[in-house]
Amino acid sequence: MKKRILYLFNAFLILMGVTGSSLQAQMGNLHGDDREYRIGVHAGNQFRTTFFNDGTWGGNTANTAGMSIVKTQKPGEWPINSGHWYLIDGCTFILSEVADNYDPLNRRFRTTPGNVHHIQSTVKAGPGGGTPGDKDPLTQSWWTFLPLPGFANSNDQIIAMSKGGQQWFNPTLGQGSWPAYWPDIKDPQNPYKIYSADGWAGSWNGYFGRNKFNADEESYFVADDYAKQKFPSFRPDTNDVQRGGLGLRMYVRGFQWAKTAVQDALFIVSDLQNIGTYQHNKVVFGYKIGNNMGQTNGGSDAGDDGGSYSIADNLCWTWDENGTGASDWGPTPVGLSGAALLETPGNLYDGIDNDNDGNPGSSNYGMKNKSVGSVMLYSVNGLRTFYAGSGPLIPSDLSMFAPKVLKLDDKIVIIDYKDPRYRRIVTTLRDTLTTLGRSTTDTLLVSFGGFNYKFWAGDTLREVGDNLFDDNLNGIIDENRGVTNPSTGVNTFLYLDHKYIDYTSSDATTNGSMNPLIDERRDDGIDNNGTWDPAKDDAGQDGLLGGDVGYPGPDSGEKDGLPTPGEVHFDKTDINESDMVGLTAFNLYIWNTADVFGTGKQDDDEGFWKRLLPGSFYAYPTAGNVELLFGSGYFPMPPGDLQRISYSFIVVSGPSGGWTSGGGAATPPSNLLQEKTQVQLAYDQNYNFSKPPDIPTITGSITGDHRVTLFWDTKAETSVDPISGSDFEGYKIYRSTDPGWNDLTPITDAFGTPIWRKPLAQFDLDQTGQNPDYKGFASVPYQGGVYFWLGDDTGIRHYWVDTTVVNGTKYYYAVTSYDHGDAAKGIDPAECSKFVAVNSDGTVEKGTNVAVVTPNAPAAGYVPADLDTSKIKPGLSNTATGSISYKIINPELIKDNHTYRITFTNRDTVYTTASVLQNAALISLTTKATRSFTLVDTTAQDTIIANSGLFAANDEELDLVNHEGFTLSFLNNPGFMWVNTNTTANAGWNRSGNFPNYRFEPYTSGNIAKQQVVTVPSVDYKIFFGDVGIDTSTAFGYYVFSSKRILPPKPVNFT
Repeated sequence: MKKRILYLFNAFLILMGVTGSSLQAQMGNLHGDDREYRIGVHAGNQFRTTFFNDGTWGGNTANTAGMSIVKTQKPGEWPINSGHWYLIDGCTFILSEVADNYDPLNRRFRTTPGNVHHIQSTVKAGPGGGTPGDKDPLTQSWWTFLPLPGFANSNDQIIAMSKGGQQWFNPTLGQGSWPAYWPDIKDPQNPYKIYSADGWAGSWNGYFGRNKFNADEESYFVADDYAKQKFPSFRPDTNDVQRGGLGLRMYVRGFQWAKTAVQDALFIVSDLQNIGTYQHNKVVFGYKIGNNMGQTNGGSDAGDDGGSYSIADNLCWTWDENGTGASDWGPTPVGLSGAALLETPGNLYDGIDNDNDGNPGSSNYGMKNKSVGSVMLYSVNGLRTFYAGSGPLIPSDLSMFAPKVLKLDDKIVIIDYKDPRYRRIVTTLRDTLTTLGRSTTDTLLVSFGGFNYKFWAGDTLREVGDNLFDDNLNGIIDENRGVTNPSTGVNTFLYLDHKYIDYTSSDATTNGSMNPLIDERRDDGIDNNGTWDPAKDDAGQDGLLGGDVGYPGPDSGEKDGLPTPGEVHFDKTDINESDMVGLTAFNLYIWNTADVFGTGKQDDDEGFWKRLLPGSFYAYPTAGNVELLFGSGYFPMPPGDLQRISYSFIVVSGPSGGWTSGGGAATPPSNLLQEKTQVQLAYDQNYNFSKPPDIPTITGSITGDHRVTLFWDTKAETSVDPISGSDFEGYKIYRSTDPGWNDLTPITDAFGTPIWRKPLAQFDLDQTGQNPDYKGFASVPYQGGVYFWLGDDTGIRHYWVDTTVVNGTKYYYAVTSYDHGDAAKGIDPAECSKFVAVNSDGTVEKGTNVAVVTPNAPAAGYVPADLDTSKIKPGLSNTATGSISYKIINPELIKDNHTYRITFTNRDTVYTTASVLQNAALISLTTKATRSFTLVDTTAQDTIIANSGLFAANDEELDLVNHEGFTLSFLNNPGFMWVNTNTTANAGWNRSGNFPNYRFEPYTSGNIAKQQVVTVPSVDYKIFFGDVGIDTSTAFGYYVFSSKRILPPKPVNFT
């Protein structure tokens, strides 16, 4: 037994090696290929941008000459169709500190680590060829992230996207963007553990599951750094020596919503996986925003830009010094463009609750729905016991950071850095040296990252922040990590009063080892924060339950009572199940210019490593042609590890006169901070917040002389909100001569920012007397302090005629659907998007609810369709006294010389008049009330509508308009009755004889006089007489257990 222990200790204390295996399956045979390079366009709200499937967001001229839709490049345009640019290029950087492990001459892996390098994997970028990523100097092939094949239509040039719940089609070639099947779903070893043998063929590979369209727009692509061959002495994968770079693969999604709160934002979620065998111990993520604030489609405004950051808000932003754009920018001040870090990689092995969500005393506490202490949480293997809120706090008095002298018999914790989970062993220096057969005066060596760290009795131990190594042997890594303010030199420790695991304590109920929110991860098979609900979320791997659109039937994990990867609120789909590091670096530098950090070019591996060192915050002191770089790190990535990075581009209006507070650390302006709050809230809600109804489809648009008629479908009325349920309320009609809808009257929030536009017409559900909260202003305001107008209970329409247009003018029309929100849950109303995008060549892309029309006068001699009103006449047996009218909606559908017949079906209806003629005698009436009507085209012998309840269903009226071109209206006689007892013609007995001389007259009370006109149905009344007691109920007996009880007869109270 001792020999085995000696072997284990030698293995992880002395030797340095690589472990793990690369993924060998469907995905294992794929790698990045420049021939798969594609373009996409996100335009789901006010922020429109092109992007590329290597991870470049914004514009890019690198290798795009053959793309037929490259003309549509819009580098971060805001507002949409304005031509104002806010993101020339956004570029991903992943860097790691590695040691040479391969001998390229002898083609074999080294047995001992070699020289240490800093390698970065980045994207092509390089708009205009200024600062591109790495290239092979001989072949000019790209040494960058490149897209994997199989994740888009192989016959097209665009990235796979869903827009408005449908597949995105190439606007030029007309082909769909989705692949025949999805390679990751068809691979049982994919990192999300979501597998289907058909690869979800024909379906959308959505973030929330198969054909789950939670976002108005969603994009998806996969890329890796296989092609980077810059460092032949380092190979990240012992199973594939051809693989270059760092052995990393990116799964990237973009999201957009038209919801007012996030209509100026683009969300990006990148899952980064180590698919090699090399254990990365020190990794950093970086992102660069390159822009000329004030740039337009046709003009430049470089040289007066700056950038700022706020560590507390995880926010960076760029600004224009004077607020003035290019010559064709216009009078609007240049806005502020920012990046909000929503989720950063987590250090899952440091023993610290980095994001402070495991501390009940923190506002970030992630288990507010659970009691502190012993809790039962679901896992893939069943319920398990954890201790919520357990673990000691890193003391704010800094006593934990004090140096200490290492003694032979002190408890120490040694970390096995080669183990995928950083296994800890609690021991003493004496026992460790004895086990290794060493003298107690010898030195203990611990290997990490290609270096040997030495420890001996009497050594002074000091923790070094940000080196990802446990320097003081307490099992906690970098507990004294801090950020230094470059202006004041003051160091702020990040983890004071955060929970940690006390590895030297054996009490699992208190030491933090069973706190589910310390070192939590997105693939541990545990519902760490207790949000998975077996009654609602047990949908299986595809996330679909019976009743969901596209439900293919039960799949793996569905209704098994246990959480399964792919289900909501669990692992991949629960953003709170990770331990995040946050914003750790900021670097504002002059574009394409050398400085103390490096060359300023994106192929400078060492230079960007220096710029992204955790704790380094540098801003170029004056405004200029700057680029903004921010970072998060360090974090380890053992083989197979998956780290998530989530951020959002946001743009808001800029101050008049520009930004004057200088660069570097700053307090964000109120509107930018509000936007950051909104995108953070969307992230905190797991991107599963309340959404508007489905987007309607305009089924037809008819133009005429000073006239435009629109028709739309009903699908929005049956859509279901994921939170509020069925909450559809109405439609709004917009008309504009500007594709950005800017000539409509703006509705602004408390900050003066336009958030809505005034519609030309509005139709909402008629809920008179049913739901008073769904009329007028909504109960819940938008955060900006403005209330949504729900309507006047006008009733729903599916067509609209605009007779206020000018002939020869191009108009953009939109029909939007909206809901009433949920006051009980604090949810404000949501309205769907009205997407229009005008490309550089004038072509127009638009949503299904948008029409672009130009009314004109008809040709000479044109006679409009009409109906012959003189022939609307009653039939021979007609007894109805109401009237019928019609309205032509679509003249093109009116049939020449066709005759229509309308027949009515009646029913006997009994009314009691206690509510009409108060205090009168008991009166019943029987009348012939209309039950339904039938419309027949007698010319064609075609029944158009059969037994309709007077258009009780909106779709019947819509069908009539869509098929016949007209609609009908029915007008009953006025609902008044004149009560006059002075003539027998109005009141009397129905047959002759000797009957009592009763007098009939209206009830008189207060100011209500005799002969009063009373609003009642226009019908004949019959009054029935009976024996004494007709106004009294009969006795009724019933039993309660064995006891009989009697309800006595009781006279009816007619007063």
